Amino acid sequence: TKLQVDMRHLNIPKTILIDSILPVLFSKSFLNHQENIDTFRQLTLMNPLPQSDKGYIAQVEALREHHTTHLLTKITCPTLIIGCEEDVLTPYEGSIVVRNFNRYLFYYKALLIFRVMAKYSLEI
Repeated sequence: TKLQVDMRHLNIPKTILIDSILPVLFSKSFLNHQENIDTFRQLTLMNPLPQSDKGYIAQVEALREHHTTHLLTKITCPTLIIGCEEDVLTPYEGSIVVRNFNRYLFYYKALLIFRVMAKYSLEI
């Protein structure tokens, strides 16, 4: 988190900042296609409302510190949890762990590939 903010303050080109987070956000198979990387860069650079440093830090801290496992036992209806083998941030193994908290939770292991297409559409 701090490294990303420090890099922003050093006026490092945005493309380098974007490239530095790619391995955290995307799977190896996604990154093996240069068109995916190019499209993500282009869409990120064109964002009319880029995230502030304060917002970025708050988001990362929330992801790191916000725990809700104690609420899983309160779920009282069947709930599907989808986990993907190549999800870098939330791998499907976490779905299996979550499933053990409540008999109403079911997991589905999937391989989902989202390809960002021109003109902001998503092909699923």
